[in-house]
Amino acid sequence: MHDPEPGSDTGRVASGGGTGGSRSVTTQANATLATVGAMVAAFTLFTIAAVFSLNWTEFGITSDQVVQGLSFRLPDNFKPRRVIVEIKPNNKKLPEVKEHFDWVVAG
Repeated sequence: MHDPEPGSDTGRVASGGGTGGSRSVTTQANATLATVGAMVAAFTLFTIAAVFSLNWTEFGITSDQVVQGLSFRLPDNFKPRRVIVEIKPNNKKLPEVKEHFDWVVAG
């Protein structure tokens, strides 16, 4: 068989999964996913290094400040009545869950 494009596999592959008989689209998708994964890893490492580098500047942050930033405090006059728990899985095979619970304070 003759390949319409030099170096392609189109003429050698009888059929493909929606690619018109070529594996090049699948290979390109895999290469793109690998590149994106490497970019995310590099960005994560860069971000961690940047945060640590801040410690030697006037904008340095402490671990206590990081923990404080991840917590919250409710106002003193806050009176809860109920709690709503909502779970939305990324997997469409799993059901979404939304439950309401009355807030009961013993005493």
